[in-house]
Amino acid sequence: MHEHLAQNYRRFPYGSTLVIVTSFMPPEFVQVINDLERHGHKMVVVYVGQEKCPPLPAGVVVHEIRERLDRLEAEYAAAAG
Repeated sequence: MHEHLAQNYRRFPYGSTLVIVTSFMPPEFVQVINDLERHGHKMVVVYVGQEKCPPLPAGVVVHEIRERLDRLEAEYAAAAG
C-alpha cells in the first residue's frame, strides 16, 4: 500500500485529509506518511496491529484500536455462547 501512496500522492488535492487503516507499519510506510504530511496533507492513521504503532510526526493523528477490537470480539463471542 505504501508504494501506491508514494506513486499517487500528487493526485490528492493540497490539504486533503487522508485516512489510512492498517495492521502493519514498515519503515517505508512511515516514510511515505512523513512525506505526505510534509506535502500539506492531513494524515489520520487507524492502526489495528498487534505491535505498538511506530512514532509518526506530531501532525499525524493516530488511533490505535487493536485493544478495542479485541474487547468487541470477546464480547461478541461471549454473547454468542
